[in-house]
Parts: sequence; C-alpha cells; structure tokens
Amino acid sequence: MTNPPVSTYLVISVLVLTGCMLIFAQQPTVTISTSISFYSPMMSSNVGIPLTPRYSASPARFLQYHWTADYGTFVRWDPPDYTVTDLGRDTVTTNGTVYWQYIPETHGKEPGEVLLELSVEDARTGTAVASAEKTLTRSGMGYETGAGVNRVFVHPIPW
Repeated sequence: MTNPPVSTYLVISVLVLTGCMLIFAQQPTVTISTSISFYSPMMSSNVGIPLTPRYSASPARFLQYHWTADYGTFVRWDPPDYTVTDLGRDTVTTNGTVYWQYIPETHGKEPGEVLLELSVEDARTGTAVASAEKTLTRSGMGYETGAGVNRVFVHPIPW
C-alpha cells in the first residue's frame, strides 16, 4: 500500500483549518463602548459614565446584559422624563445604555481603579455567550474611561 501524495495531506489540513476558523469566526463578542473619556460629578452634565454594550452577532434569541462593578453603582437615565434609577453594583438589563457613577458618600476614599464587567447572557438560561471588562482609572477629581475595552472574552456557543 502506498502513501497518498503530500498534496492530499495539504488539502485535508487546509479544510480542517478553514473549518476551525469558521467556527471561531461565529463566536459572538461584546465590547463596552462609552462616549466620554473623563467623568467627574463636579464637572459633568452626565449622571455618570455612559456604558453601551456592542454585541457582534445578531441575537437569535432573547439576550440580557449582566453588569457588575467592584465599586460605585449603575443607574438608568431614560427618556421621556430622564429620572435617575439606581440599579446597584450588580444588575441585569435587557437593552440600552447604563451609566456608572461613584458613591458621593465616599468622596475622598474612591479606589484608584474600578473594574466593570459585562456578560451577555441567554435570558432564559443565564448562560454567558460573550463578556468583556473595562477598567476605569482615578484621575484628579474623577475617572478616566481609557482607550477602549481592556479585555474581551470568547465563550463557546451553547446552542
């Protein structure tokens, strides 16, 4: 019995690698977007740092956004009346932007960095399909949002 030509192995390798890349390319990702680079409650017209999830896939099912912060709180600030609603440090929303703000009662004791985490989840099962982290850095009387997202995590597709 003779071995197949090298070109056969090459074709098989290319097909396997292409399949792996297609599977990886289908993995959804999320990033945390913000429209401001610095926030201070003493100098801002915003109620906090606006945080918007940017999900890379079109949702084939009902998704929820699970936000956590190791300091501060998340709030909603929605039309038509723009009432501020405190959501706490660990909250789940179904759409749109949330705002992060620090706690005025702890003025002068704010940490140097704040870790914000976002997990996009299947609303029925709570299974994470994508997640990201963003670190805010203390600067003077407020926090800098930094240049983009610190880390994005890819999760296996659970469906």
